[in-house]
Amino acid sequence: MRINTVTTIDDQDADNISDVLISCQRSFIYCRSGATGEYLWNITREGSFLDPSHRD
Repeated sequence: MRINTVTTIDDQDADNISDVLISCQRSFIYCRSGATGEYLWNITREGSFLDPSHRD
């Protein structure tokens, strides 16, 4: 997967170190520990609402 953006986020795993958000193609967002790089959580959004021609 191609990485689009990498940025820091407030501490998500209570270790007092900022963590990292990684945005990838197809609207996948991953959160990794800033200390160890360990996977913490992710959000994925796929569907017709990503298609600019789609209207509600």
